[in-house]
Amino acid sequence: MMRLVEGSRMRQAFCGVLEKWSRAVNVYLPNWEKCPFSRMDESYFCNTILPFYSYVTNNWLTCEEAELKEAIIKAFGPMMSLLLHKEEQKNQIFDQLSWLLEQYKEDIDVFHVTKTLCQLLEVSGEYKI
Repeated sequence: MMRLVEGSRMRQAFCGVLEKWSRAVNVYLPNWEKCPFSRMDESYFCNTILPFYSYVTNNWLTCEEAELKEAIIKAFGPMMSLLLHKEEQKNQIFDQLSWLLEQYKEDIDVFHVTKTLCQLLEVSGEYKI
C-alpha cells in the first residue's frame, strides 16, 4: 500500500494522517478506562504503526523537499512515542535520533525537530529509558 503513495503532496498528507492517528492513540492509552469500548493494548497499536514507521524511515528520509521533511518530523514525535512502548522497538527509534539532530543543520523550521525530541524525552522519562 505504501508504494502507492507517490508524490510529495501525497506523502505529506500521509504523514499528517500518521501523526494524527499516533497522537490519538497516545491520548487513548493512558485514558483507556474512560473509553466505553473494549481495551486495546500497546502491542496492538505498536504492531499497527510499525510497518508505516519502517517504510517512512527506510524510503522517505532521504528526500530533499523541506515540506516533506517537516511532515515526516511532525509525524515522528507521536509515532516514536507510541513505539517506545515496546522494548523491541527502542533501538530502532534511537537509531533515528542522529537523523533528527542533523536536521538542525538543514534549512528547515527547527521548531518541529525540537518538539519531536521533547516528546521522545518525555516518554523516555516516563518509561525510565
